[in-house]
Amino acid sequence: MDLNAAERRVVESAVARGWLSQAQVEVARADAARTGQSLLSLLRDRFLSPSQAQALGRVYEEAVQESGRRAAVAPEEPRVGPYRITGELGRGGMGVVHRAVGPDGVERAVKVLLRADGSRLARFAREAAVLEFVGRHRNVVSFLGAGEERGVPWLAMELLEGGSFVDRLERTPRDLRALVADLATVAGALHFAHEAGVLHRDVKANNIIYDEAGRPHLADFGVAADEQDVERLTRTGELTGTVGHMPPEQLNPTGQPLDGRVDVYALGTILYEVLTGQPPFAGPPLAVLSQVMSGAEPQAPRAIAPDAPRALERACLRAMARDLTARTPTAAAFQAELQTWLDAADAAAPARAP
Repeated sequence: MDLNAAERRVVESAVARGWLSQAQVEVARADAARTGQSLLSLLRDRFLSPSQAQALGRVYEEAVQESGRRAAVAPEEPRVGPYRITGELGRGGMGVVHRAVGPDGVERAVKVLLRADGSRLARFAREAAVLEFVGRHRNVVSFLGAGEERGVPWLAMELLEGGSFVDRLERTPRDLRALVADLATVAGALHFAHEAGVLHRDVKANNIIYDEAGRPHLADFGVAADEQDVERLTRTGELTGTVGHMPPEQLNPTGQPLDGRVDVYALGTILYEVLTGQPPFAGPPLAVLSQVMSGAEPQAPRAIAPDAPRALERACLRAMARDLTARTPTAAAFQAELQTWLDAADAAAPARAP
């Protein structure tokens, strides 16, 4: 695999200081090319002490500054790979998402990494690899390609402009049947990801995006984890996700590997808001964290919204069970519960006049 200027500077510095041998570098390069992991992350995790890694991190940052690398695309060169940048769609802690036009003239979404340090590079590469696979599902945002532009990694996806699940939650009155049907569809997409060994870990209404035909898509796999990542995250206790949608075992890892039930819990929190119009735990993130970790239970949906269907209340509370053995076991099982209610609701609906 080819190294960018900053990566070359780090490798050369480590070899010159005697911290790495050329043989170690070549082994890590081969593994990085094979797995898609960041070379610098592999070298750090396998061969470097914390102090050495910290020193090389400074070398990397200096190299980035010297090369004039910018976090986003420069106005005078509004291109990323084959895509021409036409605007900004949004930004977060990891990167900027641009509106762009591809060689075929079709508008796309292009995500550009904000700051390319070792851990962010590894996470961004993981997102691309995960999306390339799970994006084949019709209800997951499609992967179109990835690469580097002037040393800055980018990821291209289909552009979805039908709004988010949040938009539909805020409509008055809310269309309960449509929202439940869309949530069941997303649960099916999650089951597909789980069967491939991928946990999303940040399922929330903002990450369910609609295309112009009104079809929901699961988006933002930026903190997704495969089986190896789950083992590492369990070991290190790294916290990633959105507190209001995270179950106790994700907020406070106990050493037991996480599984698809973390995403099932998140689906339950979304269903809770569908039924009640409010999240299960209210307040700023630290207050929500305190409630969940203290063992607080959410108020029953029907206590807030008496007209909420009992079957959906049961599905919601089962998905959010603190006890893993009592929680809905899979996203497919959650989807089946919602579909059972949908079928019953359709059967009970008055027949339409011919």
